[in-house]
Amino acid sequence: MTLLSVPVTEEDFAFLQTWASKQGTTIESFLAEQAHTLIIQLQQPIHAAVISATGVLEKVGSERAEHLEYLEKKHA
Repeated sequence: MTLLSVPVTEEDFAFLQTWASKQGTTIESFLAEQAHTLIIQLQQPIHAAVISATGVLEKVGSERAEHLEYLEKKHA
């Protein structure tokens, strides 16, 4: 097992201690469990419904650029 040292603010640490205690666990156990859960989730394939929805929403990047250009000309 590897030891990990993570700097957090005193406020965040106090919150984590209180929350973990109320959950009947420790900060270390909670973080280790979250890391393991992330590994499992990342190994799952993307749901077919999510894949089929890909591309449904249009990209707004060019529209935003056009709008910013319009505003620039308007307020020049």
